[in-house]
Amino acid sequence: MFVSANGQRAKGTVKWFSDDLFVHQSGIRYECFHSLSAGEAIEFKIESYCDGGTKAVDVTVPDGAAV
Repeated sequence: MFVSANGQRAKGTVKWFSDDLFVHQSGIRYECFHSLSAGEAIEFKIESYCDGGTKAVDVTVPDGAAV
């Protein structure tokens, strides 16, 4: 079960193997091939697991455009 964090979008930067916030491939909004590069600016929503963990979903480039 997931709960959206106020439905607001957050901004961040992609980091590989960081403990900040997990992003699963299925959470990336894309048009064709979808991948993220280290240092890339992104926007996302935060969802919380019922056990308190969090992950990023609906991940886009700034202004909501698909990756």
